[in-house]
Amino acid sequence: MGKYGKNTLAVIESIRKCPVLVVPKNAVFDRPEEIVLATNFNTDFKVAEVKYLAEIAKMTNASVQVLNMADNGDLSPQQHHNKMLLRQHLKGVDQ
Repeated sequence: MGKYGKNTLAVIESIRKCPVLVVPKNAVFDRPEEIVLATNFNTDFKVAEVKYLAEIAKMTNASVQVLNMADNGDLSPQQHHNKMLLRQHLKGVDQ
């Protein structure tokens, strides 16, 4: 693990309502072509979290691929519901 400055640590410790990405100053950024979201559809997706993922995908022109990690091929009614919600939240993003 790298060393972080006091300002970086303060941000990490104090920000709770949005994701924080810490990038070292010498890092080289390559835009992602594809973002993979692995899920079993058992958990409700938080709208804000999926919104951030969709925004990153749109800004970088990346597609979002949803990897189904469910134990079997048959989804429960709740899993189907969560899958449909996820699709709605990712509307407008290449999938």
